[in-house]
Amino acid sequence: MKAEQHRARAERIERSLAKLSAADAEAMIEACMLASSQWINAGLHALGVSADEDDFIHPFMLDGRQRQALEHALGAKVLRAADTIEGYRPFFVRGDDPGASHAAGRALELLD
Repeated sequence: MKAEQHRARAERIERSLAKLSAADAEAMIEACMLASSQWINAGLHALGVSADEDDFIHPFMLDGRQRQALEHALGAKVLRAADTIEGYRPFFVRGDDPGASHAAGRALELLD
């Protein structure tokens, strides 16, 4: 997929995300994860770091060399934000830990 296609998907997800409330914490966290992946791919493709057919999916799927290249291209802050959003999923999307609305708010901040 090309950078502009990733951008369009990220923007569409963010428009949907804006319609959710704190009561939709699970959907908000999941949408933040999906949008962040689209933005990361848009950046990687635009910078020529990855080919259009080579998409980033989840931070935990990166090996050490891939992670280092991604941090170099986009900055460690971007990858840490993606890691944090992804880390909320087991507890607040698949699990029932208290504090999901707080985690969703934090995921929104990290997406920005």
